[in-house]
Amino acid sequence: MGMDGTEPRSNELRDAAVAVSAAELDAASLGFHRAFPRRSAKRVIYVTQILFLAALAAAFVWAMREAPALTFGALHFTALALFALAIGFRLIAASSLKPLLSRLAEPKVWPIYRILCPLYREANVAPDLVSALDALDYPGT
Repeated sequence: MGMDGTEPRSNELRDAAVAVSAAELDAASLGFHRAFPRRSAKRVIYVTQILFLAALAAAFVWAMREAPALTFGALHFTALALFALAIGFRLIAASSLKPLLSRLAEPKVWPIYRILCPLYREANVAPDLVSALDALDYPGT
């Protein structure tokens, strides 16, 4: 079913598939990689990265077999240092923020609002109501 709720006709699907040639498909899928191979994400991992990760894993396994307590301590300290570094970067980034406007821009003409507060036998709350209305952050008339 199409997005408009109608069933697509089989001819439309067949025509859409034939409209693109093999060369156009090839250019669309590999054209960027051929033009800019270093910027392309076609190749995800390199041999050097695999070798480095294998060496790191082997070193970790060796360290766990030789001195597990020291390895866990070092791993704990490394994780703590990385998290502290990340928090420090975030604090530095947040401290450099400055507000663009301390308040919203004042309009030239403020809209007029009327507040109706019917009171019937409530004279004891009238002073509190008046002081609360005076405390509103809105220009008076």
